[in-house]
Amino acid sequence: MQIVTNTTPFQTNKFTNPYDEIIAKQTKPDNDIQRNETHIQDSVVISKEALSHSRRDDLYKEIDDIFKTSLNENEFSKMQELYKTIDKEFANELHGAKENNKIDSLLGDLDAILEKAESKMSGSQMSLLNSLQAELDTLTQKEDAKTLNQEHDELLYSTLDAKEKKEIDGLNNSIKEIFNGSELSVEKRDEVEKLFSSLDDILNTSYSRLSQEDQQTIDTLDREIDSLNL
Repeated sequence: MQIVTNTTPFQTNKFTNPYDEIIAKQTKPDNDIQRNETHIQDSVVISKEALSHSRRDDLYKEIDDIFKTSLNENEFSKMQELYKTIDKEFANELHGAKENNKIDSLLGDLDAILEKAESKMSGSQMSLLNSLQAELDTLTQKEDAKTLNQEHDELLYSTLDAKEKKEIDGLNNSIKEIFNGSELSVEKRDEVEKLFSSLDDILNTSYSRLSQEDQQTIDTLDREIDSLNL
């Protein structure tokens, strides 16, 4: 099983407005636009968020149940303990050579257990495991994207005055109404693009007011969000 961490290599240093990706996709099929609707929303409906967490818990349980069939009790407990220790190590921001060596050792131990378990699994079990892991990865990426977008928006909004924030809210509400309506016509697409353009103007102004350090933070957040490929 592939072990995925939250570390992402950065390749560019270009500022990307949080709405640019949606603007670029206005000529794509409607399902592409609808899938990206959450990118412009200020908040997530609590019921949907709770459903996401519930499904994630279910996925973890289903994955655990598969591994329980291939590992004895001690091996399964060891696997869980390794995951917890690795998560704790990755959460530590102070990483030196000693810490990295420790993480490498832990990952090696975990790989050994996972490989042993997978070697005992049937083809149908492996297929199910891969399917569950793919769904779990998608849910995790969406949660990561939500967190990154919130941090991104809070930093950009910090330079806006009351009038500008009100204008942002009005533009976002107008966009939501269009996305929540019927199928987008050519006229509606043009209207959405104009609304996004107005958002761009305000957000680019906000970006220009930030300190160089905060601008670099925005750039980094943009790259992390883009790397999620949602």
